[in-house]
Amino acid sequence: MRKRHCQWGAFLALLFASQVSYSADATGYMRHESCSTLDGNHIHLEHFHGATLAVPLVMKVPNDVGAMQRTFSDFVEVRGLRCGDRIPCESAAKSTIRVLHVSHKHVLGEFVMEFRDGATYKGSFKVKTRKPDKKMICE
Repeated sequence: MRKRHCQWGAFLALLFASQVSYSADATGYMRHESCSTLDGNHIHLEHFHGATLAVPLVMKVPNDVGAMQRTFSDFVEVRGLRCGDRIPCESAAKSTIRVLHVSHKHVLGEFVMEFRDGATYKGSFKVKTRKPDKKMICE
């Protein structure tokens, strides 16, 4: 009986730890969208604190996101935007990102975006990686 309680205890601890480690303030996806090595990947944040954003947040990051994780332990400035389907993109006054983990399926990190109208978005993010919408030939 004691062995069974230990197994359940270990299972519940693992389950709880995995949920805590994967919770994020913002979610969305990352996709390769241009041939630029400096900002070819775009992180699209579509949900913030559990709500769908009316105008998604976009951060343009280098093609080698893994290098950002390995090279920079602190926040790095990137180009940030608010982009909607029917309105022109609005540049952020300030946009920074810190990449904490990169895998083939996800990118995890922290971000801060400040806009001229006073809106500020700050927190952790978890995005899924997606394939490009269109085939690109980069030379």
